Amino acid sequence: MALIRDAPLVLGDTGPFCRFAETDTLDALVGYLGDNLIIVRGVEAELNFRADQAEHKALRPLRDQEPPYVGRDAIDLDSKTRDQVNLIAKRWRQRAAKRGKARGEYANEGEIATVFAAHQRDLPVLMDDGEGKDFAHNKGLTSTPPRTYSPRWSPRA
Repeated sequence: MALIRDAPLVLGDTGPFCRFAETDTLDALVGYLGDNLIIVRGVEAELNFRADQAEHKALRPLRDQEPPYVGRDAIDLDSKTRDQVNLIAKRWRQRAAKRGKARGEYANEGEIATVFAAHQRDLPVLMDDGEGKDFAHNKGLTSTPPRTYSPRWSPRA
């Protein structure tokens, strides 16, 4: 089995950053992946929002570096892809609302944008969201942790 750190590039979603920040082990994530980890602009925006929350204050030093969070500039999606991301995210939010699980206005956009960018560039994805990992799998992408990964997993467990 190949290690994700050995991939030339890995597209990361918001979730892993937050899980590692919650356990004060964010430096382990960044140290492990180094300059191989990249994000899309939507994930950068979500991380900026999360960094202002007490639960994710460990993100603040990464926000203040240049470029923020990772060693490379965030990826911008073209307008057609952004429109697709917004449409799919809206549908996912509507489906969640029907199940009684209301989500925020921009919920799922980071996961979906990450999958689209990874698909366009044939890159693996790093995310902890089950729906996002299923979407990545359906697009033929490798997702890490594996699809059986529990979002409540902690690196200290």
